[in-house]
Amino acid sequence: MALGLSSSGTITGLSAGGLPDNSVTKDDLASGIGTSLVLLDSSTLSSDASTIEISAATIGTTYKHLKLYASLRPKSDGAIIFLRMRNSSAALLNSVADYGEQVYRGGGTDFNDGTVSALTTVSSVGNATGENALIQYDIMNLRTSDKMTAVIFSMLAAYDDAGIFIGGGGSAKAVQDNQGLQISFHSGDIEAGSHYALYGVATS
Repeated sequence: MALGLSSSGTITGLSAGGLPDNSVTKDDLASGIGTSLVLLDSSTLSSDASTIEISAATIGTTYKHLKLYASLRPKSDGAIIFLRMRNSSAALLNSVADYGEQVYRGGGTDFNDGTVSALTTVSSVGNATGENALIQYDIMNLRTSDKMTAVIFSMLAAYDDAGIFIGGGGSAKAVQDNQGLQISFHSGDIEAGSHYALYGVATS
């Protein structure tokens, strides 16, 4: 008999000799059975915002590996996505001494700079009808005090000519327990309806 998930959140349809109906719930599955991604935070912007802020308390210290996904649309055309971190005192890291990165672009010139004020996509995102960006980050060791925070990222900026794909990586240059993340555009607000989700990657 096929397995199913009822509207009340219980698994049904186990064959004779198996677990009885209702003995495993969706809450049991959410606790980590069969999955390595644990949702830590997600939100859809109800109004335009200058930044998306994710605090140290939200991130916690359980997961050394984080995955951050975002669908973003700028209020102003031609905006570049910035990812920044907060230092061990929760001050924003936003000087050219704070990060280094390399970016490889499907359209445009590749980028390599050890003195940048944010981890940036370099390529911009439009805001004509339907235009938006999908970006994903793998973030390692954000909340550890003995390793630099390392980030690998990729983005597709969707345009009517199929868009621009970029891939890159970089790091915060200081070794410290980073107390949060900030997403923004280099100019202008993030448009309402943009959304993100942050996951921790379980290792056991």
